[in-house]
Amino acid sequence: MSRRPLSYRGSFGSLSAGTLVLALLASCSGSDGAAGPPGPPGPPGSPAINAWTTPDSILAELDLDCEITGVTIQSPPVVDFTLKTVDGVPIVGLVPFWESNPRFIRFTVTKLLPSENGEPKTWVNYVQPNGTPTYDTGATLVDNEDGSYTFTFETDVTAVDGIDYEPSLTHRVAGQIGQLSTVALEEQNVWFDFVPDGSVDPDPRDIVSTATCNECHDELTFHGRRRAVEYCVQCHNPDLAEGEGDFSFMIHRIHAAGDFFVLDDAISYEEVTYPQTVANCRKCHNGDDEDTADGDNWRARPNMQACSGCHNVFGPNATASHRGGDQADNSLCFRCHPPEIIEGYHVTPNSTPNNPMLPEGQRNISYEMVSAAVDGMTNDVTIEFRILSEDTPLDMTNLPMDLTNGMGAGLRYPGLLLAYALPQGSMMEPTDWNNLGQDAAQPISLGLDSFSPIATMNPLGTIAFDGGTGVNTVTITDAASQFPVGAMMRAVGLQGYLQQDLDNDGASDVSLHALSDIVTVTGDAARRQVFDPTKCANCHEWFEGHGGNRVFGAGSAEVCTMCHNPNLSSSGRTVNAFFTGPEDAQNFKDMIHGIHSGDFRSRDYEHVRNFRGNGSPYNWSEVTYPQESNNCSACHIDGSTELPLADSLLPTTVRTTGSADGLDMDEAAVTAARAGGALPNATDWINTPTASSCFYCHTSGEAWAHMTQQGAQLSMPSIDAGIITNRSDLMTPFESCAVCHGPGKSADIGVAHSR
Repeated sequence: MSRRPLSYRGSFGSLSAGTLVLALLASCSGSDGAAGPPGPPGPPGSPAINAWTTPDSILAELDLDCEITGVTIQSPPVVDFTLKTVDGVPIVGLVPFWESNPRFIRFTVTKLLPSENGEPKTWVNYVQPNGTPTYDTGATLVDNEDGSYTFTFETDVTAVDGIDYEPSLTHRVAGQIGQLSTVALEEQNVWFDFVPDGSVDPDPRDIVSTATCNECHDELTFHGRRRAVEYCVQCHNPDLAEGEGDFSFMIHRIHAAGDFFVLDDAISYEEVTYPQTVANCRKCHNGDDEDTADGDNWRARPNMQACSGCHNVFGPNATASHRGGDQADNSLCFRCHPPEIIEGYHVTPNSTPNNPMLPEGQRNISYEMVSAAVDGMTNDVTIEFRILSEDTPLDMTNLPMDLTNGMGAGLRYPGLLLAYALPQGSMMEPTDWNNLGQDAAQPISLGLDSFSPIATMNPLGTIAFDGGTGVNTVTITDAASQFPVGAMMRAVGLQGYLQQDLDNDGASDVSLHALSDIVTVTGDAARRQVFDPTKCANCHEWFEGHGGNRVFGAGSAEVCTMCHNPNLSSSGRTVNAFFTGPEDAQNFKDMIHGIHSGDFRSRDYEHVRNFRGNGSPYNWSEVTYPQESNNCSACHIDGSTELPLADSLLPTTVRTTGSADGLDMDEAAVTAARAGGALPNATDWINTPTASSCFYCHTSGEAWAHMTQQGAQLSMPSIDAGIITNRSDLMTPFESCAVCHGPGKSADIGVAHSR
């Protein structure tokens, strides 16, 4: 009796072929009429999920893996691909989606022209029905019923007008599966490099990786479902928008906040706020990364297309001149622009992970806090730290000549910040620094040149160097410069910078910025950690605040929070007689939320900072955050945003006041209210801590009403916005945010902000 394998496929399970065969054997008879012996069990059948019949709620939860397994080109290319879950369960039933909308599955096919005569390698798309690179939705799609499919192009690449089919060159087929707006199935981007005649291995062109882009952009997505740079370059090549659509030109031009004259009807990207210097080429292009073998092309293969994206020196709309004049092609670029020259012009002022080079002769400085201790009897503070030049510890009492004015005194000295917490209001043990008793709630700030033997008059203590350990030790003996008695959560930060004389004239030529560092006083609790500086560095590389005095990046500590604490608002309301502006919170969490939400807030985050009597207006509405705004994990440590927040958080000061009703408009009164350690004042306008975290992103009137109805108290930064104030002397807050927004609750904040 002949038999064929049988199987059953459904949406949620399967019946193995072996089970069905055993059932059939049991019903068969041998030649003598007796039942034959059972055969061995057959292999289990593969389960499958039918995407066409499975409910969207289940499809949406599937984590999928798509792979192109092969391409053959006889005339129209034929693409074999698979779609399975990450656990290997086949996905069948895609054909009906494609039949209802052919754009559900689409592919492109390109060839890679090799680099010749200085020209970069270039992708050329065979699918250009109107002279514009695009995709092919296919002539046929076959479901092989095992999670594999066969897609046949409509385009015959062997017969495209103006584009020769060259089977000995590297080709790429790339495409997408899924339609986000109508189908719950997770969309896919795939690509496959091959040489059609098999004569050689594919020639890679891997200049930048999607993973690198997503360090800033998270899940970078354009045109609805395109999120892999290997797919983007299929259309974004020199044939698009008269060359302005070429990926190398376009991406450079966007990140340089430039304008286009053809692409997207002359779109402008002047609002782009690139969060680090555009000279930092290795942020995107890294030849040491195994995924970007061509990552050094920025320095090894100069060409007009890529370089003009930033420098705009070629083309009909160039705004800068090229010293070497117009060029017909890229054949001579390398003569004036060898790798070492290109790299030299892209060196940044300070050595950072992605730009480690420095100008010739410049020192590379780094800070390391070792320890801090307070004597329980005398209250003297002893601080140990290293300041390294490359790997050599510096003796701060005897600096090298190039760090001095030629007469032994340093051109500039770093300094120490002492931050702490004291009981405030009902908070006996605040979990934020508040620096009570200090002007404007700022930490105690002490320059290293305030200590003997560097300081020769009125030293605040001593500084000494141990040549064996490379440690500088500062001892603070001046009572006014020590932590207050009873202070908690005490910490010391090393900040500021040295300066260097490169030409031996006794004057500074360069400032040597370094990552700030912090150490907690021995025996004290450390301040809570909420954000990860390494994550900040993904976008900012190094963030140099306040002229480079406070610097943080990967591996540094949260020096900014020592000054930007809950009691700090912006320092003024008046720039000059002709301009006044609002005062607003400068607490770190509120300030950072306010800045990074600039492109979607319903009101601008703006304030006046009266810095040393010279008011400066700040408006952060131009900031364009490169990720989805709900991706809290881009900055925060996992779990740190869950509600309820830590106990004993302090309220945020929004407006400092010097009058009982809090409506004073006099700048002098506000300045007086900040001075002499007065902060916080009982009449200051404040926000309760949990709602304030949310309110600096969610700024609408509806959000304000919702939060205040649930017990929060919130203040608008300006009386022009309406008298919506909460004075701290009237506060009896009870925020109930966690009731709905806590873990597992009906509006879990972790779910609402999940990716």
